[in-house]
Amino acid sequence: MSYSGLAQVFHFDETDLQYNRQGVMSPRQLEKYANMNKSCLQVSVIATLVFITLTVGVAVLFGKDGLGGIITLGVFSGLSGAGTLFAWMTRNETYEMHQIEGEARLRTDHTENGRRYVVSISGFEFSVDPAAYDIIQDGATYRVYYSVLQGQKSLKTASKQIQSIEQLA
Repeated sequence: MSYSGLAQVFHFDETDLQYNRQGVMSPRQLEKYANMNKSCLQVSVIATLVFITLTVGVAVLFGKDGLGGIITLGVFSGLSGAGTLFAWMTRNETYEMHQIEGEARLRTDHTENGRRYVVSISGFEFSVDPAAYDIIQDGATYRVYYSVLQGQKSLKTASKQIQSIEQLA
């Protein structure tokens, strides 16, 4: 398995790999998380404003006749506001790097949402997309550098994101 093939499907480069080998995320990987959190917050704020505007609009246009719509939109405004609050509170979450080494085992699970592609290494499971699943060789030995939200008690059950991966001899 070539380095470039793994790098392409897992979206990392040599600089990322060098940082990950030192147990930290690269500046580019950190920026990706920051942008992801920022995007989530922006979408939440926009959705909340849309629901509030719709609620006010229905109230003004229909008055008491639109009470059901006002209540429904008010509930959605409240839920969207709660999502915005959550996004605001988690905007500065930090992630820590870990690594695991071992023989890769491939598995597909059938879920109600379709197929889930899983790579298991030393008992640690990683959900991957089909392209990543296809490039990993079942039975080959890999070292995986992955990130988890800081403070997770169990790394095996925590949500893990592969940052880089290399096939060993």
